[in-house]
Amino acid sequence: MGTLFIWSCSDDEKIIDPGVKLSISSSINSPAKSVQAGSVVITDFKICIRDIIFKNNDDLEFDTSEVQFRGPFIVDLLDSLTTYSETVGLIDLPNGVYDKLRLKLHKAEKVLESDEMFDKSIIIKGWVNGVPFEMWHDTDVEFDFDFISGLNIDDNNFNYQVDFNISQFLNSYYSIDLTLALDEDHDGIIEINPENDDSNEGFAEKLKENIKYAAELIKKD
Repeated sequence: MGTLFIWSCSDDEKIIDPGVKLSISSSINSPAKSVQAGSVVITDFKICIRDIIFKNNDDLEFDTSEVQFRGPFIVDLLDSLTTYSETVGLIDLPNGVYDKLRLKLHKAEKVLESDEMFDKSIIIKGWVNGVPFEMWHDTDVEFDFDFISGLNIDDNNFNYQVDFNISQFLNSYYSIDLTLALDEDHDGIIEINPENDDSNEGFAEKLKENIKYAAELIKKD
């Protein structure tokens, strides 16, 4: 049985032995680290992680093949056009060798209905040609990351970061041109979601597919 200690800390703080420090970050494909592309500006980016799972399918000493931590973990990764990293916490795992980390993106159900993340797994906000937009989805996505040489928890500590590339949300499997999205009901906000508000469901479905290609596991020093 593992334990997850949750707190907010800087990258300079030390990890308590033994354990895994897990953080979630965002990045973009731009030398200037800007989230502005042409007439589209992204200002907000939130995701909901429901489960963090460390899998160990080959270790017969374990009573179970996985150690699971249940959220939700609401992660805010963009503020005032600046991408940053948020620490989920220190994960205290039983000693052993783990071969896979799995994160489950899932809509936030155990939050107040007044919370903007309620029943959503991802929210992206910004401006298109000077008009505000809000793009969200309630999709479930599993991100699997393999530890090629195995993650050996034996009184050691490790620092891992899962990076979500914002550029990949709009341009990976599909290229999403938000300048073509509509404000069909003329309420001053371009709404892009699976409920087909403003008749932009097609963009929401492309976002759903692009999410699968947006994450990368990075081992930190």
